[in-house]
Amino acid sequence: MALSTESCATVPLVHEGRLRHPRKALIDLVALLVDDTVAVAAVWPPSSPSRESDAAIAARADSYALLLAARAEALFHLNLLDEADVAISSASKLNYTSSCSPDTKFCGFIANAYLFYVHAQVDMALGRFDHVVSSIDKARIIDPGKTEVVTMHNKVKSVARARSLGNELFNSGKFSEACIAYGEGLKQHPVNKVLYCNRVACRFKLEQWEKSIEDCNEALKIQPNYTKALLRRAASYGKQ
Repeated sequence: MALSTESCATVPLVHEGRLRHPRKALIDLVALLVDDTVAVAAVWPPSSPSRESDAAIAARADSYALLLAARAEALFHLNLLDEADVAISSASKLNYTSSCSPDTKFCGFIANAYLFYVHAQVDMALGRFDHVVSSIDKARIIDPGKTEVVTMHNKVKSVARARSLGNELFNSGKFSEACIAYGEGLKQHPVNKVLYCNRVACRFKLEQWEKSIEDCNEALKIQPNYTKALLRRAASYGKQ
């Protein structure tokens, strides 16, 4: 099945009088790409995104990398990070990028770049800094003119620099300065659980127990089962 930018135009952008952003119709798009006879009626966000996208993917595209990447991005935007990670990891294992034509488009992206772009989003949210830099660099090389890729590339570089500087300052015992560095990274990416937890370590050293707990809570809003944040919050409560 050929993929093109025009495929996105088949997804209705208005449903029950509500304007829908094209990217927020990703789960609907997954269904349409699998089978153009599928009637798409879901309103974003769906009540059960995993079930709705599973129905489409299970039809005949379990091993189709772009559909898995679209699923991953949809789950990412719903803050279902573990599920998004599983989906994009499955897409990567298919080695799609080695065989895809450079002319293939998917929602306005060059298809290979889209896979790396989604991987970068998920890796960034999960704090995998080495992986995210590698992924977004590849996306930028493949699709250098795509606005989303350029914006993400600049953000990743800024956050990675802030994290690296914060780590250096922390290791040098400059905890207040490290707090500021991690904070600069959070300005660029305010939903980064690792930066919050790194700043917690600084707060802990500075005996700022309330601020430490606040940062742990922010990290847990992003990923409620984040073990490091749970442990550090408990330790901070114990110091009050």
